[in-house]
Amino acid sequence: MASTRLAAAAVLTVAVAVSACAKDTDAGDPPAPPPSAASQSPQEPAGADVPPHNERGHLVKDLGAEAGIGRGEEAATFVLDRVEVSPGCEEPYVDGPDSGTVLRLHLRVATGSDPEIARALNGLLNPFNFAELGSDGVTHPAEPGTCYSETERPRSFGTNQQYRMTLDVVVPEASGTLILATSWLEYGNGWEWTY
Repeated sequence: MASTRLAAAAVLTVAVAVSACAKDTDAGDPPAPPPSAASQSPQEPAGADVPPHNERGHLVKDLGAEAGIGRGEEAATFVLDRVEVSPGCEEPYVDGPDSGTVLRLHLRVATGSDPEIARALNGLLNPFNFAELGSDGVTHPAEPGTCYSETERPRSFGTNQQYRMTLDVVVPEASGTLILATSWLEYGNGWEWTY
């Protein structure tokens, strides 16, 4: 009989404790649900050494945010500061595209100590590696623009140097997502910026 009373008292104590917890939760704001992977910004680091990628395998960057290849002192970094839409052509480059929109990309580049990484920038930062993710969800390769002066783009990148440069690319739409593709697998398929 005593054991039955003890068991009933234990059940009553648990019921009161659960009821008290429920009242405390109801009294204030409900606790926020844990963030899902889909709701977290792709710019937030997922881990110390592995940069996060979106569903297309790209690192998502804001305009003015640093991107790059390599690590430590050997790394080369670049920043897409501004995307100028339909900037107009400079003399003597007066022919605009027959169709599409010219985007003038304003970039800053800083090379590190590795000559191979500095040389890789020659291939990476050129109009043929850019594309636009259009409003229709289709990725369209960019074409080189013919409105800029070659003096605004270095012919090669040396080690431990800084550059300012512009590139003109022609894309189908005046706004969207700009993609820079790369074969450096450590960085996924490349980077993208919304403009």
